[in-house]
Amino acid sequence: MTEVERAARTAWPQEVDAESSATASQRAAALTRMAGPAAGLEAAAGKLPDAVAHVRLSQADRRAFEALAATLGEQTGTLRARIDAGDLDGARETLTHINATCISCHERFRDVSGPMLDTGPQHAA
Repeated sequence: MTEVERAARTAWPQEVDAESSATASQRAAALTRMAGPAAGLEAAAGKLPDAVAHVRLSQADRRAFEALAATLGEQTGTLRARIDAGDLDGARETLTHINATCISCHERFRDVSGPMLDTGPQHAA
């Protein structure tokens, strides 16, 4: 997840905002740059349930965690599909939903997940 967080912090917010009114070739280039980190995020989402398999959680908490992980998996699949379709605005919207899912999970399961990194543009490397 650290690699994905780093990619999001250094590439996605600025690119998506800056590219929203860009030319078609600039939008295509932004989508190409997003593809790698998006694939990494999709792969990481699929590993989340196994990553906490050893952690003691109540049955209700485990179901909630797995539901959030499934939601993230669906969202990352949507992100990949939108990138593949050349839909920068759709990818941007999906990133907003992904961010909300990540924050929700990290807030609820902070003892398991650790702190969320601030990925705002002001923290870009």
